[in-house]
Amino acid sequence: MVMKKLITVLFLSAVLPTVQGQAKKPTKEETIQFIQKTVSNAGRDLEFQINDTKVSWKNIEPSIGLNYNREFTNVRFEKLLEVYQSSLSSGENSNVRIKFSVNTIKYHLTGTFYDEIKDLTIDDKDGFTIVVPREKVQSIIKAFDRLKEITIEENKDPFQN
Repeated sequence: MVMKKLITVLFLSAVLPTVQGQAKKPTKEETIQFIQKTVSNAGRDLEFQINDTKVSWKNIEPSIGLNYNREFTNVRFEKLLEVYQSSLSSGENSNVRIKFSVNTIKYHLTGTFYDEIKDLTIDDKDGFTIVVPREKVQSIIKAFDRLKEITIEENKDPFQN
């Protein structure tokens, strides 16, 4: 009986740390919320939105005549190629480039720039750049990698080997 208890205790002491050490990965919703919050907190008046196939933001800076919407559609996160810190960074923020392996993203820009009205559409882009707080660069890279992982899993063909 004592031997049985000893084996049970040894087994549990070996298994429990392994089970507890496996961190729960963020869900798709948690990942998207983190990305939206991080980009929106880059110290600018910005409304940033992201979903399955679209990334958009509205930037309002009336003091310099900016009020515009940027929208990237046909975004396929399962085709994410790389996410990296761009060399162009300033102050407390850093530019992060999100690049895809396909050139299928449609970019639409509308708004007022320095009191001049613009409306521009560009097809076949391969990515976009966002601004994030410098201390969040590595976290945002991991978040986009997680979003890719989730969308690959969601788009798997259940009937293919």
